[in-house]
Amino acid sequence: MIRTEKSTMNSWRPALASVLAGAAVCAATASTASATGTDKTQNLILATGLLDGQNEIVVCLDVVSGTLKGFVINTNTRQFFATYTAPSVAGDLNVAKGRDPKYTLVTGMSGFKPGPGGAKLGQCVIYVAEESSGNMVAYAVPWDAGAMSRAGAKINAAFVKIGVVKVGAGGPAAGGAVEEGGK
Repeated sequence: MIRTEKSTMNSWRPALASVLAGAAVCAATASTASATGTDKTQNLILATGLLDGQNEIVVCLDVVSGTLKGFVINTNTRQFFATYTAPSVAGDLNVAKGRDPKYTLVTGMSGFKPGPGGAKLGQCVIYVAEESSGNMVAYAVPWDAGAMSRAGAKINAAFVKIGVVKVGAGGPAAGGAVEEGGK
């Protein structure tokens, strides 16, 4: 059998239709890519974490003062509009006075349910561990994405301490082997 140009074209049509259908499915189901990161210098640890599907927080742990701060950019105004603090990470971790704390910090995600009074938390959880105490603390972020739409809105709040757990061989955990938030 001798193939003509017409028969060759007919054999490619089903393959082309399949490729186009696959591309359409991929385009319709595409999800937003996201990433978190952590970096440190001798006296500062930085990390990012997702608060929801569109917004992230950058957290900064000052190793010298033991202060944890977080900042969120308003996607409408392109300005920092939310600030969070945990003024004494060393205290939360029960680091002995006079010790030179050695911290590590990472972020994770959780699907927190609304709390009392409908208080909402972002998906980001900040975990800080300290070597000499052997303790790790987890903080959550109070989050209201709707605040970005309110003219002049600013958020200035404390991180929510979820709890402290023993993860290493250092001193006792703050408040016992496992401490839950608010205790």
